[in-house]
Amino acid sequence: PLESEHGDPFTLLNAFDEWIQVKSSGTESSQKWCKRRGLEQQRFYEMTKLRDQFHEILKEYDLLPVGYEGRSRANRLSEGQRSELRQMRKRQRAEHKKRKILKLDDEGGAMSEGEEERSATSDLRDLEFKLLHDLSMLQESSNVRRNFTLRDINLLKIVLCSGLYPQLAIADSCNSYRRDSEQVFHTKSKPFVVLHPTSVFSTTPEYLQQNTQGHNQTCIGKMIHR
Repeated sequence: PLESEHGDPFTLLNAFDEWIQVKSSGTESSQKWCKRRGLEQQRFYEMTKLRDQFHEILKEYDLLPVGYEGRSRANRLSEGQRSELRQMRKRQRAEHKKRKILKLDDEGGAMSEGEEERSATSDLRDLEFKLLHDLSMLQESSNVRRNFTLRDINLLKIVLCSGLYPQLAIADSCNSYRRDSEQVFHTKSKPFVVLHPTSVFSTTPEYLQQNTQGHNQTCIGKMIHR
């Protein structure tokens, strides 16, 4: 499952890692995989670019282990690769100017004009992504993250909390007496806030509970970013 008991950031990381696995395996369309799960593939492309930017920053300040390489390919496209992308964009614009007709996708469903155009744009982004990144290396990094230790997870939580502070919420001490839908939290500037309905803690409230000496109590120490 993509949902993580550690919250939305880790759920998003699980989704990203699974998307990388789908991309690397090539057994199914990553776009269709995203569509079935209500995810937007463009966001994963953006996450990959952010990952590359963070990698360059860490590299610039010598904060990476000796010999570590985030990617085996250069950030810049070669002239031949740029030419290939330009040709694809030109063909896409030419197709867009043609008379629109209703088409069927691979699953037999009708594709609207907007969906067809988004599909072509996605093909361009997919090509650029594959030209810029070594999929096997991304998959290897993804496999490493799937084996995070508790120490790794706690360290990531500290980093997240430090970066998000003061946009954090702490569970109310009386939440154990409230129904799941009535759970409230407190921030530094605003008390009694509620969870967003799409949050993993909202859809699976038992993640906010921990067993302490045989009694289910609300985990007051768990922090939630707003």
